[in-house]
Amino acid sequence: MKRLTTLIVLVALLVVALPTQAQGDATPIAYGETVQGEITNGSYEVFYTFTGTAGDIVVAELTQGEPYGSLYDPALILTDPAGSTLGMASDFNSATLAAILPEDGDYTLLVTREEGANATDEGLFNLRLVKVEALEVGSTVQGTVTSTEFAYYALQTDKPFTVSYEWGTGTLYPEVAITVMDNEGSLANLAFVSGLYLTNGSIGFEMPNARGTENFIIVVRQPSWNYDTGLTADYSLTLEQ
Repeated sequence: MKRLTTLIVLVALLVVALPTQAQGDATPIAYGETVQGEITNGSYEVFYTFTGTAGDIVVAELTQGEPYGSLYDPALILTDPAGSTLGMASDFNSATLAAILPEDGDYTLLVTREEGANATDEGLFNLRLVKVEALEVGSTVQGTVTSTEFAYYALQTDKPFTVSYEWGTGTLYPEVAITVMDNEGSLANLAFVSGLYLTNGSIGFEMPNARGTENFIIVVRQPSWNYDTGLTADYSLTLEQ
């Protein structure tokens, strides 16, 4: 709760200044790109802009830009073309933000740190922007995942479903997670399948209490317990419902 409260306060302080600052100081980023930047005590707000279309499902990944970096509490804030906040995310060492864009236009991503000027952590960061592909019922998709670039697939449904995973080749044995977009823009983990040498598996999932259509994001990623770098794997996913 403290983390979320800090971010809300930070957003409130920025809400007036953000559109003006972003127009003059922002660096363009496009879908599929990864850019590197730096947070310092003298420059702890770094702006990026991208052009999106209504209905686009996007994920922004913010990670350490160097091994064992010292940017301990990075934060991401996404605003729409009018400067209104669409989402915010923060976590230890990284942050992942997801959103469905409401309109065509230019959007702004703010990379900062928890507590803004009152914080002291500094360091390099990597920011990756992904347009998320939809996972269709009855379809099989193939992809590649690495230690630094995870894969994301969107599913909007109110019905039970099963995701089946098949490892192909490579040096990484990824985990497959079912996550859901929360109201703040973070991805909440719901279920996952993982193992040291996992080559196939499936997750059957049903959201309890019939909450209506949910925005799920299926993530193929390096397990959090695996700290090795330079790993890669080919895989396939199949969705049944």
